[in-house]
Formats: sequence, structure tokens, C-alpha cells
Amino acid sequence: MTVQTFSVPVEPIPATHQVGDPNHTPDHNSIVQVLTDYDNYIGQLQSQIASMFSVAGGNVCNITGTSTPLATVNLPAGNRDSAVDTLDVMCAGVKVFSLNGYGELRIFPQLASHIAQVIKAQPSQTGDLLQPGTQNAETWHNFNPLSSSWFLPGGGYAKYRLTVANELQISAAIATPSSGNVNNQVIATFPTGYRPASTHYLVTSGDNVQNSVGGVNPQVYINSSGQLQSRGCNNSCNVWIDGRIPLDI
Repeated sequence: MTVQTFSVPVEPIPATHQVGDPNHTPDHNSIVQVLTDYDNYIGQLQSQIASMFSVAGGNVCNITGTSTPLATVNLPAGNRDSAVDTLDVMCAGVKVFSLNGYGELRIFPQLASHIAQVIKAQPSQTGDLLQPGTQNAETWHNFNPLSSSWFLPGGGYAKYRLTVANELQISAAIATPSSGNVNNQVIATFPTGYRPASTHYLVTSGDNVQNSVGGVNPQVYINSSGQLQSRGCNNSCNVWIDGRIPLDI
């Protein structure tokens, strides 16, 4: 927001003089003082930066036409990941709504039992509502080549991605080595940002289940270091992995 500047008066303010001087009137000095005060006040206003203000009972802005916005905020281009939020709405000292450094919407429910609803359609309306799950999830990444002599069989694949629910999603069709003990081997290591806070297991399927180690069906687990490891797998076994793991627990 900018402050309107004022032009210098066309006629200079007359100087104070003594009673009895030529062209003096009894109220001349008072007039000079009032004009001087006003000139000082205008100078002070011109040097101030305008800030938001509130009026008792609320503020009202009447938009006069369909092409007139309430306000426009222009943010500079560039990396603003570490910039302060553009707008904060606080409730009892807790931030519940904000526009981040890019002007994007953020909602922080104040209570754990409350889920903020961004858009509510009226009974007579239809609308596209945000759905949980993998909608708008990032594209798949490959975690091939594999470690510990695990490999991709014909038609095999090894993929992972992060969902919008902050989960690591894995989809893979891989194979164990032809010899040796493959139990607890490191198959792959996921990068930072794709690692859970603690170890999680995924039950898998395989074509050599009847000979699985220790009577345990093929499983994989991922630890907080991002290591994907095998459990209950034999050699010469095809293993299929499909599942999601939360990253925050």
C-alpha cells in the first residue's frame, strides 16, 4: 500500500510579525500558526507507511464493478520456500489459516479432532472436492538397479513415489538371487524424504511361498535409514510388492 503525496502550496505561508506591522490583522498570527501546524502534519503523514486498521463493528469495502478486485498482492518471482507467510489468521494465538510465501493456501486445524473444510457445496450445488489418496501424487521413481544381487525378472519393475497423504508407495515385481541366504538382505535404499520414522513391514506375494524361510511368508520391511530389506524369502523367488507406508510414525 502506498501513501498519497501532496504538492507544495502555491502560496507560501506568511511569516509571523508583530502587531501593528503593515497589513497586520488581529488574527493573522493565529492563521499563520494553524497553517504551519497543518503543513507539519502533512509532512509527517507523507513520511509514514500505511498499515491495516480496523473499525468497530467491522470493515466494509464496497466493490463498485465486476472488474474491480478487493485487493491485489504482487509477490516477487523466485524461490520463496523460506519466505515468511504472506497472510496469517490467528485464533487464540494459534495459526489456523495462512497464505505462504507463494500465496498458496495453508490450513492448520487448531484442534486434533477438527478437520478444516476448504469448500462446502450447498445442497443445490455441485462441486469438485479434494479427495484423499494418491490424487496429484508425484510421478513414479525407479529404485533399480537393486542391491545384494536382487534383480528385475522379465517384465519386472521397481518403483516408488510419495503420495499426497505423506506416504511412501511401493510397487515392484523383483526377483531374489539364485543362491545364498537372502533373508534380511538390503534390496534398495530410499533417499531422504522417503524414509519412515520407524520400521514398517509389507507382506508380499511370491511364487516360492511354500518354501519360505522359517514358515514366514515373503515380507519386506523399511527402516528409518530408508533400507528396504527382505524377510522370509528364498533364493530363485519372484517377489511382488504393493503397499504404502506412513512416513511420520
